[in-house]
Amino acid sequence: MMTSEIQAWTSADPAPRVRLFATTTRYALPHAPRHTRTQVGDDTAEKSQKEADQVVVLIAEDEETIAETLAMIVEDAGYAPVVAHDGREALALAQEHRPDLIITDLMMPYLSGTDLIAAIRDEAAAKGFVPPPIMVVTAVSLARALEAQADAVVAKPFNVVTVETMIQRLLSGDHD
Repeated sequence: MMTSEIQAWTSADPAPRVRLFATTTRYALPHAPRHTRTQVGDDTAEKSQKEADQVVVLIAEDEETIAETLAMIVEDAGYAPVVAHDGREALALAQEHRPDLIITDLMMPYLSGTDLIAAIRDEAAAKGFVPPPIMVVTAVSLARALEAQADAVVAKPFNVVTVETMIQRLLSGDHD
């Protein structure tokens, strides 16, 4: 089994802010079955027919290189990535696309990942549906990441296989 490792760190030099080193390994993951969310009442946001046929994964990450890497991982797994570069944009895209999974950083401009998670869950409760599973990919301490009450936490720098495995697990409904 081959693994790919991605390492990112902040440089003292202002440009570039993040350096990415990766080995490229391509392999197929089995596709997770699509699950229908439980709806209560008549207030449901309808997805377009195209989105209804795809598993949509929202990625909220302000570092462009990491956002692109996560989008490639999601796309290589056969899912449709939707990328937001700050928390406010992520909340708007979550309301528009009703993603099946959200991957977020905690430290983002305009709305933190912690506040994004709370807003997603509050909206789901108010509208009577089950929120999507949420995975935090972050460089902050594990304790702070756990306080955000995500369904899974992956530390930066992350291993591609770990992220892929976690995506599969969360989309299969195993996030208790």
